[in-house]
Amino acid sequence: MPALQDLGRRTRQLRNLVEPIAAAVFFVPEAHDAYVRLGFPPPQGTEDGIPLFDWGAYFVSRAACMGQLHGAVVAAAFGVFEPTWVAHEIAQGWTRTDPTTMLSARQQSGATKLLEQMRP
Repeated sequence: MPALQDLGRRTRQLRNLVEPIAAAVFFVPEAHDAYVRLGFPPPQGTEDGIPLFDWGAYFVSRAACMGQLHGAVVAAAFGVFEPTWVAHEIAQGWTRTDPTTMLSARQQSGATKLLEQMRP
């Protein structure tokens, strides 16, 4: 197998292993509750039992680990989303919170869920 194809196969394997862990914090109710406390809108219903989260909270929670970046930089990092939309949501999000507070909220909600699942 050529090296580029092998790299693609390996990166997809890694993504498939990590994605369920990384994405979990976007969908747990504890995360939504934490983001609402920071001033983001609450989920507006569900789809297949999964809360329809606020996109601003989603983008800001994902971007917070990089610091308080301009929306255009975040849009470049999140290349699969329409850039002006991401930039707008990031600009609005930074009026509600800062990276440290968002990361703390995200970590606490993830830790809460993990501890909940570990209880007998």
